Amino acid sequence: MSFLYRMSDALGQFASSRLPIQNVVSNDTIQLAAGLGYMTTMRMNGSFRMFGTQERRNALEFLLMNLSVLLNQPGCQLQWVTEVNPEQARNDLRSISNVSRETWRRMNVDMEIVNVLIQERERMLSERCTRENNYLSVTTNLGALDQNQAKVDAQNAFRDLGGVPLSLSAFTQVQPSKMKTLYQRHQSSVELVRSVMSASEVQQLCEVMPADSVLRELRRLYLPDQTNDQWTPALQGDRRYFAVQSKADDHTRLPHLRDQVLSSPITLLEDGVVRIGSAGAGRHFATAFMYVHPSTWMGADQLVDKLPKDFHWWTSMTLISGAVRWRNYVRSHRAMANALKIISSKNSDIVAHSDHLLEMAKIDNLLGFRMQVVTEAKTPEAAQHQIFTLISELQAWGGSLWRQDVDDPDELLKHAVPGCDRQTSYAGQTFAIPALDGIVPLPFSRPGSAWQRHLHGSLLMLTESQRLYPFRHQAAGLQKYASDLFIAPMGGGKSVMLQAIRLAYIEAYSSNELLPRAVTLDVGPSSSGLIELLKAILPNNQRWQVEYRRITEDGDDSCINPFDTQLMVFAPTTVERSFLNNFLEQLFTSPGQESPPEGVNSVIPLLIDYAFKMYLTDGSTRLKQYTPSQPGYEEVDAFVEEHGLNVEGTLTWKSLTISLFKAGKYTLAEYAQWRAVPTVPDLADVLSSTQEIEDFFGKQMVPSLGVTVLTYMKAMLVTASRSRVFSGATTFKTNARILALNLEDLLKTTGPSGIHKAGLVMLLARHATTRRWWVNDEVLKAFECDDDVREFHRKNLEREKAMPSRLDIDEYHRTKSLPAVRRQFATDRREIRKFNIHYGLASQSDEDFDSDDVELASTIMFLGSPGEQGIERIKKKFALADGAAAALRDKVRGADSKGAHILLWASTSKGILSQYVTYPLPSIYLWAFSSAPDDVSVRKRLILRLSYLPALMTLVRLFPGGSIERRLGEIQASRPELPKDRQIELLTEEIEQQYQDMRKAGQLSF
Repeated sequence: MSFLYRMSDALGQFASSRLPIQNVVSNDTIQLAAGLGYMTTMRMNGSFRMFGTQERRNALEFLLMNLSVLLNQPGCQLQWVTEVNPEQARNDLRSISNVSRETWRRMNVDMEIVNVLIQERERMLSERCTRENNYLSVTTNLGALDQNQAKVDAQNAFRDLGGVPLSLSAFTQVQPSKMKTLYQRHQSSVELVRSVMSASEVQQLCEVMPADSVLRELRRLYLPDQTNDQWTPALQGDRRYFAVQSKADDHTRLPHLRDQVLSSPITLLEDGVVRIGSAGAGRHFATAFMYVHPSTWMGADQLVDKLPKDFHWWTSMTLISGAVRWRNYVRSHRAMANALKIISSKNSDIVAHSDHLLEMAKIDNLLGFRMQVVTEAKTPEAAQHQIFTLISELQAWGGSLWRQDVDDPDELLKHAVPGCDRQTSYAGQTFAIPALDGIVPLPFSRPGSAWQRHLHGSLLMLTESQRLYPFRHQAAGLQKYASDLFIAPMGGGKSVMLQAIRLAYIEAYSSNELLPRAVTLDVGPSSSGLIELLKAILPNNQRWQVEYRRITEDGDDSCINPFDTQLMVFAPTTVERSFLNNFLEQLFTSPGQESPPEGVNSVIPLLIDYAFKMYLTDGSTRLKQYTPSQPGYEEVDAFVEEHGLNVEGTLTWKSLTISLFKAGKYTLAEYAQWRAVPTVPDLADVLSSTQEIEDFFGKQMVPSLGVTVLTYMKAMLVTASRSRVFSGATTFKTNARILALNLEDLLKTTGPSGIHKAGLVMLLARHATTRRWWVNDEVLKAFECDDDVREFHRKNLEREKAMPSRLDIDEYHRTKSLPAVRRQFATDRREIRKFNIHYGLASQSDEDFDSDDVELASTIMFLGSPGEQGIERIKKKFALADGAAAALRDKVRGADSKGAHILLWASTSKGILSQYVTYPLPSIYLWAFSSAPDDVSVRKRLILRLSYLPALMTLVRLFPGGSIERRLGEIQASRPELPKDRQIELLTEEIEQQYQDMRKAGQLSF
């Protein structure tokens, strides 16, 4: 058998009208027929990195150096298949949409609005995107062995089969019997290719495919309508021996693998088109092959990106090893051409070309190369048109020439699928070329996504070539935590991106009519759009889960107490104590300074300890007495009255908290506890009443002010207490799970005092909205509380454990000069993995983030280019490669009609990823998430007049770009005497009238 194979291989005449698939010999290895050896296929999910000119050159040198040993020896073949399949992308989108609908349906929401949103997203992406699949197959044949090795392997395989003739393999699935030496050689080759492609110079996401997955992919290429994701081949069992006499063990009972993969007949039609399947139901294929190789070998990116994206096609590139063989091949052709020079001048050209190749072979070994292309359609006319289109584009690639196979397209079709190309008379033209020329066109630099298996709940982005590119936070096995940085100048799409992320979280993690917890601390109304959407679709009994809140300086609900603790736990946890340290350090820092005077940081830990002891220790004279008639405490007062708890007038807030908790009034118990714990104004009393603090720090001076440290601290407390936000017990009430908190009114003050206050406000907002998140099993175990309290918190923890919580902080630049605030946020991000919390920080410039922020980031999104100086700074600060820096310079240009342009950087378990992508959203999403104040104002007014969906659809119809800015400008130019509010009202009335007119004319479908 090996002799016949060697002879046919040498003559180039080995031919088979069947797929060369024999059987499966291991989890990832397929045995091929007639001496072709073993085949393993890897799914190449793309590269993590972007390649600039020098980086690509370095990668090519690395590939050439490390694959040269494999390509020099005989008997190995690398086949790279690149498939573009828009139909598969549409199927992916349809599947994602169906899962999204089911998620929302379980939430019992208004499906009319949800269906419109999902349909618009699916429609837009279906028109733009495609699916790209890349496969690299490694084949090792008998040519890799010398004659003695081949003979011993064949004899041992024959013994393992119990003497059954090997010729049976032509008709049945012979029980796998490995040719051990050849199999070991093959496994070494596969591991070499995988390790080279995965190395840092290339960073391909290589995934060795199980054999049944390979067979499924082969079948899908031929029979897409008959092959779903669940199809698996029927294989023989794992028993090593079988008896032909036993019906139970008879291998002939299973169909041959080639017949399972290609189970429908192939019909040769006119003009080089073949049909697989029956007339009217089958698919039509056309094939072509390269018959003159390029004069200039170019990278595959320049080819794949230019080829059509609106129909199904795939290319196959095959590299055939054996430097000696290909040198001899060139010499033999040269000798023949030299002998026939007299007949044609072309033979002189062949001799010259052969001499040039042989000269190059002295420094770069030769290999064999061939390339085919296949396209598929539902009609023969479409297949014919598609192959002509592909040939036209392919011939512009380096000057190569292509020819449609009209003689035996059915045979070429059986070569151009992963792992099945082989040297036959039907394979197309094979060229002897330098190894580097063969490696240059390999598409190793296609953009890679580590989240290809995590489509549901992902942000669906697009690569530059319109390939669907999913991104999902903290996908299993990829990122251990989620800590994001968003760097976006004005107009970069930051607010839309943050809201889209929260919507993706809802689709990914909502459970049992419960939304995941997500809080945005914002300055302005940019996060209100998502809240309006959720309120519009949620049923009335679930709208409590979402809230947009604007906190004002003089609001009755604006006070937040940093000393609040977990319910019925009257001492701070480790996380809460760390927060109090940072908050008080910021509070005691004078505006314009980076830290408090010397000695203050030593007082703060004692101040915290004594505050809790003085105001919460049983028997203490400072236990806070219950005072009725507090605003918002009517139910608490009713409970006290009903149970006669304050008959003697000695009821304390702490004892009332305990009574309410034991009665199951958990919300009221929390309100009572807010009144029981110490507050910021109480700290002055603690400083004055604690002998230990007086003894150690009473005489320590602040030299620059001429007062003692304690006097300084009391003065700072008096100043802070003048603001209602810090003035006492908490009055900020919310149980919303999706919360957008607008801090704009609290941060209007400018200058050092305004910056100082901004830091305190952001810390308090973080504390008030996320305090319950910072509990895990370890923290729960350390609670100083009764068993029933611990059990209460354990049940809450179990309910939340499966869903991550997310905190996004916008306008992060406001904390730049506040070390204590930055320290708190850095501490949070170091701990988030333990508590299943995701974190996001957003600002307009990379300079707003320090080294800690960069070190702790798992993902960075650049949504705008900062200019040349900024790019150089970013390149150094974030260790960006040249290719990524070039994309930031030339492509990341803010948001436009194609979507938000993003340079995505991510730290994953597979390495550092950097890719340029766009995030497209249909107009209805742009309007739903719009953050420009004028757009938000018009949207809100129109929703009140028309209801949610008609308002959004009308805005989409009239202003598909997502903004009323231009039309408002026209109104302002024509009516400058009107105040801004009245101009916006006029525009709203105009839009409403247009809606009524379109409705009367029957032009609206909603």
